[in-house]
Amino acid sequence: MAPEIGGIALSLDHVAKVTIEHTRMIINEAPEHEHEIDDPALTLGSVSKNHRLVYERECVLANHKFETLKYIAVGIRGPNVMPKEKLLPILTGDDQGMFKQIYKASHSLRPWPRRLLSLKSISGFGIYRCFPKVGYHAPVQLHPETQGTLALLFADYQADYIEPGGQRWIQWMRREFNAGSTDPEEGIYALELILSWSAPKFIFWGMSPILRSLAIGIWYMNWPLTDGDDFNSVVQTAWSISSYIVTAATVFLGVLAAITQFGDI
Repeated sequence: MAPEIGGIALSLDHVAKVTIEHTRMIINEAPEHEHEIDDPALTLGSVSKNHRLVYERECVLANHKFETLKYIAVGIRGPNVMPKEKLLPILTGDDQGMFKQIYKASHSLRPWPRRLLSLKSISGFGIYRCFPKVGYHAPVQLHPETQGTLALLFADYQADYIEPGGQRWIQWMRREFNAGSTDPEEGIYALELILSWSAPKFIFWGMSPILRSLAIGIWYMNWPLTDGDDFNSVVQTAWSISSYIVTAATVFLGVLAAITQFGDI
């Protein structure tokens, strides 16, 4: 059983600020009042609560409220781009509901074509700092104790059974990530989905063509011979076909690896 979670200090040493490239301010959410601001150093000191920031690349809305509902912000950070984020309410208010929303967010951020073509999978959770009022995000250096806590969180997320009604993790997230508020404008951190190379995907995409080529080769060799067929020629043709399949699969695997690496999927 996991130890009690509480009082975790999230270290913010060596925070590197990442400013937004472009923001759009919408006043009262009316199209006729919409105007764009290209200043990445935009501050909101004189902007009222009725104003709303819309960040590029699916970032979280600044004062999008869920009234009394708890919420969770989930994102994926690439090495050279701003995070792609999803902010979802937790309707049930327990750990089960939170994990369902994390799962939903992961599939929304990585649709099935991206998951299919990627040789990476979600291997853990991280944290990055959010500044909704000024519109930028920052990586954080985590304390080892916090890393251990995130490992426990990911283990429970992957578990086959979660106790219904449990609120250990959702309370921790609300206190440490959302500053105890239901207003994302007051949020401090977002949960980051960590992507790593997936050994099962490599094995699947590597072994499937080899097994398929063996099956086709054996099937072709056992095909009934007709008059005039030479067995040696049939064997040579069968394994030539198999070698073509393996060669094409090797090229395909290399293309998938390149797409995964350079496309950051």
